[in-house]
Amino acid sequence: MEDTVIKDKKNIVIAGIGLGNPETATLQVINAINAADVIIGAARMIEPFAAEGKKLISEYRADKIAEIVDAEDAEHFAVLVSGDPGLYSGAPAIAEALAKYEPRVLPGVSSLSYMCSAVGQAWNDAEVISAHGRSINIASEVRRNKKTFILTDGNISTLLHTLQEYRFGCLPVYIGERLSYPEETIVSGTVNELADGEYDKLAVMLVINEKADERILAGIADEKFERGNVPMTKREVRAVTMSALKIQPESIVYDIGAGTGSVSIEAAMAAYRGTVYGIEVNPEAIDLLQKNAHAMAVDNIVAVTGSAPEALEELPAPDFVFVGGSNGMLEGIIDALVEKNREARRDFRLVINAVSMETIAKSVTMLSTKKALKIEYTQIAASRTRSVGDHNLLQAQNPVFIIKAEFRFK
Repeated sequence: MEDTVIKDKKNIVIAGIGLGNPETATLQVINAINAADVIIGAARMIEPFAAEGKKLISEYRADKIAEIVDAEDAEHFAVLVSGDPGLYSGAPAIAEALAKYEPRVLPGVSSLSYMCSAVGQAWNDAEVISAHGRSINIASEVRRNKKTFILTDGNISTLLHTLQEYRFGCLPVYIGERLSYPEETIVSGTVNELADGEYDKLAVMLVINEKADERILAGIADEKFERGNVPMTKREVRAVTMSALKIQPESIVYDIGAGTGSVSIEAAMAAYRGTVYGIEVNPEAIDLLQKNAHAMAVDNIVAVTGSAPEALEELPAPDFVFVGGSNGMLEGIIDALVEKNREARRDFRLVINAVSMETIAKSVTMLSTKKALKIEYTQIAASRTRSVGDHNLLQAQNPVFIIKAEFRFK
Protein backbone atom coordinates (compact mmCIF):
# COMPACT_ATOMS: atom_id res chain seq x y z
CA MET A 1 0.00 0.00 0.00
CA GLU A 2 2.80 2.40 0.89
CA ASP A 3 4.56 1.87 -2.47
CA THR A 4 1.28 2.58 -4.32
CA VAL A 5 0.81 5.84 -2.47
CA ILE A 6 4.40 6.88 -3.23
CA LYS A 7 4.03 6.02 -6.91
CA ASP A 8 0.78 8.00 -7.23
CA LYS A 9 2.22 11.00 -5.46
CA LYS A 10 5.51 11.38 -7.33
CA ASN A 11 5.93 11.08 -11.06
CA ILE A 12 9.57 10.76 -12.11
CA VAL A 13 11.13 10.88 -15.57
CA ILE A 14 14.79 10.08 -16.24
CA ALA A 15 15.47 11.93 -19.48
CA GLY A 16 18.38 11.76 -21.91
CA ILE A 17 18.80 15.37 -22.98
CA GLY A 18 21.17 14.81 -25.89
CA LEU A 19 24.56 16.44 -26.11
CA GLY A 20 24.14 19.61 -24.08
CA ASN A 21 22.65 22.00 -26.60
CA PRO A 22 18.89 22.02 -25.85
CA GLU A 23 18.25 21.70 -29.59
CA THR A 24 19.41 18.06 -29.40
CA ALA A 25 16.74 17.18 -26.81
CA THR A 26 13.73 15.39 -28.28
CA LEU A 27 10.24 16.92 -28.14
CA GLN A 28 9.23 14.11 -25.78
CA VAL A 29 12.02 15.08 -23.37
CA ILE A 30 11.22 18.81 -23.63
CA ASN A 31 7.58 18.12 -22.78
CA ALA A 32 8.60 16.06 -19.75
CA ILE A 33 10.92 18.84 -18.54
CA ASN A 34 8.20 21.46 -19.04
CA ALA A 35 5.81 19.36 -16.97
CA ALA A 36 8.28 18.93 -14.09
CA ASP A 37 8.16 20.89 -10.84
CA VAL A 38 11.73 19.88 -9.91
CA ILE A 39 14.62 19.38 -12.35
CA ILE A 40 17.66 17.46 -11.09
CA GLY A 41 21.00 16.89 -12.83
CA ALA A 42 24.56 18.12 -13.28
CA ALA A 43 24.80 21.91 -13.40
CA ARG A 44 25.58 22.17 -17.12
CA MET A 45 22.56 19.99 -17.93
CA ILE A 46 19.90 21.76 -15.90
CA GLU A 47 20.91 25.40 -16.51
CA PRO A 48 19.44 25.64 -20.06
CA PHE A 49 16.05 24.59 -18.69
CA ALA A 50 15.73 27.22 -15.95
CA ALA A 51 12.26 28.78 -15.97
CA GLU A 52 9.91 30.57 -13.61
CA GLY A 53 8.28 28.15 -11.20
CA LYS A 54 10.91 25.44 -11.75
CA LYS A 55 13.17 24.29 -8.95
CA LEU A 56 16.63 23.34 -10.21
CA ILE A 57 18.84 21.08 -8.07
CA SER A 58 22.41 20.34 -9.12
CA GLU A 59 23.14 16.70 -8.32
CA TYR A 60 24.25 13.68 -10.38
CA ARG A 61 24.88 10.96 -7.75
CA ALA A 62 22.17 8.32 -7.69
CA ASP A 63 21.91 7.96 -3.92
CA LYS A 64 21.75 11.73 -3.40
CA ILE A 65 19.10 12.11 -6.10
CA ALA A 66 16.98 9.51 -4.28
CA GLU A 67 17.32 11.48 -1.04
CA ILE A 68 16.26 14.68 -2.81
CA VAL A 69 13.17 13.06 -4.35
CA ASP A 70 12.20 11.59 -0.99
CA ALA A 71 12.55 14.97 0.73
CA GLU A 72 10.97 17.26 -1.88
CA ASP A 73 7.25 18.05 -1.57
CA ALA A 74 6.56 17.98 -5.30
CA GLU A 75 4.70 15.73 -7.72
CA HIS A 76 6.61 15.88 -11.02
CA PHE A 77 10.39 15.38 -11.28
CA ALA A 78 12.73 15.35 -14.27
CA VAL A 79 16.15 13.81 -13.70
CA LEU A 80 18.43 14.78 -16.56
CA VAL A 81 21.32 12.71 -17.93
CA SER A 82 23.50 13.51 -20.91
CA GLY A 83 23.25 11.77 -24.26
CA ASP A 84 21.15 8.62 -24.29
CA PRO A 85 20.37 6.82 -20.99
CA GLY A 86 21.41 3.49 -22.51
CA LEU A 87 24.94 4.47 -23.58
CA TYR A 88 27.49 4.57 -20.72
CA SER A 89 25.09 6.63 -18.65
CA GLY A 90 24.36 7.07 -14.96
CA ALA A 91 20.69 6.39 -15.72
CA PRO A 92 20.65 2.68 -14.69
CA ALA A 93 22.03 3.51 -11.22
CA ILE A 94 19.55 6.38 -10.85
CA ALA A 95 16.66 4.16 -11.95
CA GLU A 96 17.66 1.55 -9.38
CA ALA A 97 17.90 4.16 -6.61
CA LEU A 98 14.41 5.43 -7.51
CA ALA A 99 12.91 2.00 -8.19
CA LYS A 100 10.09 2.40 -5.65
CA TYR A 101 8.72 5.29 -7.74
CA GLU A 102 8.84 3.27 -10.99
CA PRO A 103 10.52 6.05 -12.99
CA ARG A 104 10.03 6.36 -16.74
CA VAL A 105 13.18 6.54 -18.91
CA LEU A 106 13.18 8.65 -22.07
CA PRO A 107 15.81 8.20 -24.81
CA GLY A 108 18.01 10.97 -26.15
CA VAL A 109 20.47 11.71 -28.94
CA SER A 110 23.82 10.08 -28.13
CA SER A 111 27.29 11.34 -29.01
CA LEU A 112 27.64 8.12 -31.03
CA SER A 113 24.66 8.77 -33.32
CA TYR A 114 25.40 12.51 -33.56
CA MET A 115 29.08 12.08 -34.44
CA CYS A 116 28.60 9.25 -36.92
CA SER A 117 25.83 11.16 -38.67
CA ALA A 118 28.05 14.24 -38.87
CA VAL A 119 30.89 12.35 -40.58
CA GLY A 120 28.69 10.16 -42.79
CA GLN A 121 29.41 6.84 -41.07
CA ALA A 122 26.86 4.20 -40.08
CA TRP A 123 27.26 3.14 -36.46
CA ASN A 124 25.40 -0.18 -36.36
CA ASP A 125 28.76 -1.95 -36.89
CA ALA A 126 30.79 0.19 -34.44
CA GLU A 127 32.29 -1.11 -31.21
CA VAL A 128 31.57 1.46 -28.49
CA ILE A 129 33.94 1.78 -25.52
CA SER A 130 34.39 4.33 -22.77
CA ALA A 131 37.68 5.66 -21.41
CA HIS A 132 35.96 7.69 -18.68
CA GLY A 133 37.74 6.82 -15.45
CA ARG A 134 38.95 3.47 -16.77
CA SER A 135 41.81 2.04 -18.78
CA ILE A 136 41.09 0.53 -22.18
CA ASN A 137 43.08 -1.74 -24.48
CA ILE A 138 42.81 0.63 -27.43
CA ALA A 139 45.13 -1.26 -29.80
CA SER A 140 43.34 -4.56 -29.14
CA GLU A 141 39.95 -2.95 -29.77
CA VAL A 142 41.07 -1.30 -33.01
CA ARG A 143 42.79 -4.50 -34.19
CA ARG A 144 39.50 -6.39 -33.81
CA ASN A 145 36.92 -3.85 -35.07
CA LYS A 146 36.35 -2.04 -38.35
CA LYS A 147 34.95 0.90 -36.41
CA THR A 148 35.85 1.78 -32.84
CA PHE A 149 34.02 4.65 -31.16
CA ILE A 150 35.61 5.94 -27.95
CA LEU A 151 34.08 8.18 -25.31
CA THR A 152 37.31 9.80 -24.20
CA ASP A 153 38.38 11.36 -20.92
CA GLY A 154 40.68 14.12 -22.11
CA ASN A 155 43.21 11.48 -23.19
CA ILE A 156 42.92 11.52 -26.98
CA SER A 157 46.61 12.25 -27.59
CA THR A 158 47.60 9.36 -25.32
CA LEU A 159 45.26 7.00 -27.16
CA LEU A 160 46.57 8.12 -30.55
CA HIS A 161 50.20 7.71 -29.48
CA THR A 162 49.38 4.18 -28.29
CA LEU A 163 47.91 3.40 -31.72
CA GLN A 164 51.11 4.73 -33.32
CA GLU A 165 53.20 2.52 -31.05
CA TYR A 166 51.22 -0.54 -32.17
CA ARG A 167 51.58 0.27 -35.88
CA PHE A 168 48.18 1.79 -36.55
CA GLY A 169 49.52 5.21 -37.55
CA CYS A 170 47.97 5.18 -41.03
CA LEU A 171 44.38 4.50 -39.94
CA PRO A 172 41.76 7.23 -40.52
CA VAL A 173 40.37 8.94 -37.43
CA TYR A 174 37.56 11.40 -36.70
CA ILE A 175 37.67 13.50 -33.53
CA GLY A 176 34.66 15.49 -32.33
CA GLU A 177 35.00 18.15 -29.64
CA ARG A 178 32.17 19.87 -27.74
CA LEU A 179 29.58 18.34 -30.03
CA SER A 180 26.35 20.36 -30.51
CA TYR A 181 27.76 23.47 -28.82
CA PRO A 182 28.48 26.65 -30.82
CA GLU A 183 32.22 25.90 -30.58
CA GLU A 184 31.81 22.36 -31.93
CA THR A 185 34.83 21.08 -33.86
CA ILE A 186 35.17 17.88 -35.91
CA VAL A 187 38.55 17.04 -37.45
CA SER A 188 39.66 14.08 -39.54
CA GLY A 189 43.00 12.65 -40.61
CA THR A 190 45.25 9.71 -39.92
CA VAL A 191 46.45 8.67 -36.48
CA ASN A 192 49.90 10.01 -37.37
CA GLU A 193 48.52 13.35 -38.52
CA LEU A 194 46.40 13.96 -35.42
CA ALA A 195 48.50 12.38 -32.66
CA ASP A 196 50.27 15.56 -31.54
CA GLY A 197 47.18 17.78 -31.41
CA GLU A 198 45.56 19.25 -28.31
CA TYR A 199 41.96 18.29 -27.70
CA ASP A 200 39.11 19.28 -25.43
CA LYS A 201 38.21 17.03 -22.50
CA LEU A 202 34.65 16.84 -23.86
CA ALA A 203 35.53 14.84 -26.97
CA VAL A 204 34.86 11.56 -28.78
CA MET A 205 36.88 9.64 -31.34
CA LEU A 206 36.03 7.26 -34.19
CA VAL A 207 38.79 5.02 -35.61
CA ILE A 208 38.32 3.15 -38.90
CA ASN A 209 40.22 -0.09 -39.60
CA GLU A 210 39.13 -1.76 -42.84
CA LYS A 211 41.60 -4.60 -42.23
CA ALA A 212 40.28 -5.45 -38.77
CA ASP A 213 40.42 -9.09 -37.73
CA GLU A 214 38.16 -10.13 -34.87
CA ARG A 215 39.26 -13.77 -34.92
CA ILE A 216 40.72 -15.15 -31.71
CA LEU A 217 43.67 -17.06 -33.07
CA ALA A 218 44.99 -20.28 -31.57
CA GLY A 219 48.15 -21.81 -32.94
CA ILE A 220 49.75 -18.79 -34.61
CA ALA A 221 52.61 -19.91 -36.84
CA ASP A 222 55.90 -20.12 -34.94
CA GLU A 223 57.73 -18.04 -37.55
CA LYS A 224 55.49 -15.06 -36.73
CA PHE A 225 57.32 -14.72 -33.42
CA GLU A 226 60.79 -13.32 -32.93
CA ARG A 227 62.52 -15.99 -30.89
CA GLY A 228 66.26 -15.51 -30.40
CA ASN A 229 67.63 -18.12 -27.99
CA VAL A 230 64.53 -18.21 -25.82
CA PRO A 231 62.28 -21.30 -25.49
CA MET A 232 58.85 -21.08 -27.10
CA THR A 233 55.66 -23.12 -26.85
CA LYS A 234 55.17 -24.52 -30.37
CA ARG A 235 51.96 -23.84 -32.26
CA GLU A 236 50.44 -27.33 -32.02
CA VAL A 237 50.92 -27.48 -28.25
CA ARG A 238 49.87 -23.84 -27.92
CA ALA A 239 46.57 -24.51 -29.70
CA VAL A 240 45.69 -27.36 -27.33
CA THR A 241 46.84 -25.29 -24.34
CA MET A 242 44.53 -22.41 -25.32
CA SER A 243 41.68 -24.87 -25.75
CA ALA A 244 42.29 -26.13 -22.22
CA LEU A 245 42.40 -22.61 -20.74
CA LYS A 246 39.17 -21.34 -22.38
CA ILE A 247 39.99 -17.70 -21.59
CA GLN A 248 37.16 -15.13 -21.49
CA PRO A 249 37.29 -11.54 -22.89
CA GLU A 250 37.61 -9.72 -19.54
CA SER A 251 39.89 -12.22 -17.82
CA ILE A 252 43.01 -11.69 -15.75
CA VAL A 253 45.59 -14.20 -16.96
CA TYR A 254 49.06 -15.24 -15.75
CA ASP A 255 51.62 -16.72 -18.15
CA ILE A 256 54.34 -18.03 -15.84
CA GLY A 257 57.58 -18.68 -17.66
CA ALA A 258 56.39 -16.57 -20.59
CA GLY A 259 59.47 -17.02 -22.79
CA THR A 260 58.96 -15.30 -26.14
CA GLY A 261 55.37 -14.50 -25.20
CA SER A 262 53.67 -16.81 -27.72
CA VAL A 263 51.11 -18.00 -25.13
CA SER A 264 50.84 -14.50 -23.61
CA ILE A 265 49.93 -13.06 -27.01
CA GLU A 266 47.28 -15.65 -27.82
CA ALA A 267 45.90 -15.29 -24.29
CA ALA A 268 45.78 -11.50 -24.72
CA MET A 269 43.87 -11.87 -27.98
CA ALA A 270 41.30 -13.98 -26.14
CA ALA A 271 41.23 -11.63 -23.11
CA TYR A 272 41.04 -8.54 -25.30
CA ARG A 273 39.31 -6.54 -22.56
CA GLY A 274 41.34 -8.07 -19.77
CA THR A 275 45.00 -8.18 -18.82
CA VAL A 276 47.68 -10.81 -19.29
CA TYR A 277 50.70 -10.80 -16.98
CA GLY A 278 53.73 -12.41 -18.62
CA ILE A 279 56.08 -13.46 -15.81
CA GLU A 280 59.64 -14.21 -16.88
CA VAL A 281 63.02 -14.12 -15.13
CA ASN A 282 65.11 -13.87 -18.32
CA PRO A 283 65.62 -10.23 -19.47
CA GLU A 284 66.14 -11.35 -23.07
CA ALA A 285 62.80 -13.13 -23.00
CA ILE A 286 61.08 -10.05 -21.54
CA ASP A 287 62.45 -7.98 -24.40
CA LEU A 288 61.25 -10.51 -26.97
CA LEU A 289 57.81 -10.71 -25.35
CA GLN A 290 57.38 -6.95 -25.66
CA LYS A 291 58.63 -6.87 -29.26
CA ASN A 292 56.29 -9.68 -30.27
CA ALA A 293 53.34 -8.01 -28.53
CA HIS A 294 53.95 -4.78 -30.44
CA ALA A 295 54.35 -6.63 -33.73
CA MET A 296 50.95 -8.29 -33.26
CA ALA A 297 49.16 -5.15 -31.98
CA VAL A 298 48.41 -6.61 -28.55
CA ASP A 299 48.48 -3.90 -25.87
CA ASN A 300 47.03 -5.71 -22.87
CA ILE A 301 50.14 -7.63 -21.80
CA VAL A 302 52.09 -6.53 -18.73
CA ALA A 303 55.63 -7.92 -18.73
CA VAL A 304 56.73 -8.82 -15.19
CA THR A 305 60.45 -9.43 -14.67
CA GLY A 306 61.07 -11.88 -11.86
CA SER A 307 60.67 -15.44 -10.61
CA ALA A 308 57.40 -16.96 -9.50
CA PRO A 309 56.06 -17.22 -6.87
CA GLU A 310 57.71 -14.00 -5.56
CA ALA A 311 56.84 -12.06 -8.73
CA LEU A 312 53.14 -12.80 -8.21
CA GLU A 313 52.81 -11.01 -4.88
CA GLU A 314 51.67 -7.61 -6.16
CA LEU A 315 49.51 -8.89 -9.02
CA PRO A 316 45.70 -9.12 -8.91
CA ALA A 317 44.12 -12.54 -8.41
CA PRO A 318 43.89 -14.37 -11.78
CA ASP A 319 41.07 -16.17 -13.55
CA PHE A 320 43.38 -18.34 -15.66
CA VAL A 321 46.99 -19.41 -15.12
CA PHE A 322 49.36 -21.08 -17.54
CA VAL A 323 52.64 -22.49 -16.26
CA GLY A 324 55.08 -23.15 -19.09
CA GLY A 325 58.18 -23.02 -16.90
CA SER A 326 58.48 -23.06 -13.13
CA ASN A 327 62.26 -23.30 -12.47
CA GLY A 328 61.57 -26.07 -9.98
CA MET A 329 59.16 -23.90 -7.97
CA LEU A 330 55.88 -25.48 -9.07
CA GLU A 331 54.63 -26.30 -5.58
CA GLY A 332 55.42 -22.80 -4.32
CA ILE A 333 53.63 -21.31 -7.34
CA ILE A 334 50.49 -23.39 -6.75
CA ASP A 335 50.53 -22.54 -3.02
CA ALA A 336 50.80 -18.83 -3.81
CA LEU A 337 47.97 -18.99 -6.34
CA VAL A 338 45.68 -20.88 -3.97
CA GLU A 339 46.37 -18.44 -1.13
CA LYS A 340 45.86 -15.35 -3.33
CA ASN A 341 42.63 -16.55 -4.89
CA ARG A 342 41.21 -17.94 -1.65
CA GLU A 343 41.67 -14.51 -0.08
CA ALA A 344 40.05 -12.84 -3.12
CA ARG A 345 37.31 -15.52 -3.27
CA ARG A 346 38.05 -15.95 -6.95
CA ASP A 347 37.99 -19.25 -8.85
CA PHE A 348 40.75 -19.99 -11.33
CA ARG A 349 41.73 -22.55 -13.94
CA LEU A 350 45.33 -23.80 -14.02
CA VAL A 351 47.07 -25.35 -17.03
CA ILE A 352 50.58 -26.79 -16.74
CA ASN A 353 52.67 -27.96 -19.68
CA ALA A 354 55.16 -30.65 -18.67
CA VAL A 355 57.83 -32.32 -20.78
CA SER A 356 59.63 -34.35 -18.12
CA MET A 357 58.27 -37.36 -16.26
CA GLU A 358 59.42 -35.79 -12.98
CA THR A 359 57.25 -32.69 -13.52
CA ILE A 360 54.29 -34.86 -14.47
CA ALA A 361 54.69 -36.99 -11.34
CA LYS A 362 54.98 -33.90 -9.10
CA SER A 363 51.91 -32.36 -10.71
CA VAL A 364 49.79 -35.46 -10.09
CA THR A 365 50.70 -35.50 -6.40
CA MET A 366 50.48 -31.75 -5.80
CA LEU A 367 47.17 -31.16 -7.51
CA SER A 368 45.58 -33.99 -5.55
CA THR A 369 46.86 -32.69 -2.20
CA LYS A 370 45.85 -29.08 -3.03
CA LYS A 371 42.25 -30.22 -3.54
CA ALA A 372 42.10 -29.23 -7.19
CA LEU A 373 38.93 -30.12 -9.08
CA LYS A 374 38.38 -31.62 -12.53
CA ILE A 375 42.00 -32.63 -13.05
CA GLU A 376 42.62 -33.68 -16.65
CA TYR A 377 45.77 -34.95 -18.37
CA THR A 378 46.29 -34.71 -22.12
CA GLN A 379 49.38 -35.94 -23.93
CA ILE A 380 50.19 -34.47 -27.34
CA ALA A 381 52.88 -35.77 -29.68
CA ALA A 382 52.93 -33.74 -32.88
CA SER A 383 54.98 -34.34 -36.00
CA ARG A 384 55.85 -31.91 -38.79
CA THR A 385 56.92 -32.61 -42.33
CA ARG A 386 60.53 -32.04 -43.34
CA SER A 387 61.60 -31.94 -46.99
CA VAL A 388 64.40 -34.31 -47.99
CA GLY A 389 65.01 -34.07 -51.70
CA ASP A 390 61.75 -34.88 -53.46
CA HIS A 391 60.23 -36.40 -50.33
CA ASN A 392 58.44 -35.06 -47.25
CA LEU A 393 59.29 -36.90 -44.06
CA LEU A 394 57.57 -36.63 -40.70
CA GLN A 395 59.77 -35.35 -37.89
CA ALA A 396 58.45 -35.89 -34.37
CA GLN A 397 58.50 -33.12 -31.79
CA ASN A 398 58.90 -33.69 -28.07
CA PRO A 399 55.73 -35.10 -26.50
CA VAL A 400 54.09 -32.73 -24.00
CA PHE A 401 51.64 -33.37 -21.19
CA ILE A 402 48.97 -30.68 -20.78
CA ILE A 403 47.57 -30.79 -17.26
CA LYS A 404 44.36 -28.89 -16.45
CA ALA A 405 42.83 -28.31 -13.03
CA GLU A 406 40.28 -25.99 -11.44
CA PHE A 407 40.24 -24.33 -8.03
CA ARG A 408 37.03 -22.92 -6.59
CA PHE A 409 36.66 -20.53 -3.67
CA LYS A 410 33.26 -18.85 -4.11
